[in-house]
Amino acid sequence: MDTNIPNWDQYFMLMAQTASRRSKDTTKVGAVIADKQNRIVGTGYNGMEPGVIETTEMWKKPQKYSRVRHAEINALNHSVTDVRGCTLATTLFPCAACAAAIGNAGIKRVLYLDGAYDNKETRIIFEALDIELIKLEEYK
Repeated sequence: MDTNIPNWDQYFMLMAQTASRRSKDTTKVGAVIADKQNRIVGTGYNGMEPGVIETTEMWKKPQKYSRVRHAEINALNHSVTDVRGCTLATTLFPCAACAAAIGNAGIKRVLYLDGAYDNKETRIIFEALDIELIKLEEYK
């Protein structure tokens, strides 16, 4: 039996990493939502709203901060079903605004890879809503 097969959490993170490659931002972030049967029901990456005609200027700081939608929000918005009870895998620790949206949607587990933006507010939200937060190591 092949021992190099990723477990489900690793698989979801690999898919989130793939989604992140669609981003035009220098900070490439991807997110994937999976249901209890391990089916991917939503994906997203940090990018502009659908239909926006993008320019190079829009991607520069500080303009991009008000225009770019985070991967987690895009995954929630583009999910094909109700995500209550699902797992969300994201390549970057979620901000507090994304944490609130994740909680509001009923996500119960959040996997993350990069903790560079780890923050107290997100942890407080997840703890209050009993959302399991799991840091994964990069799968190779």
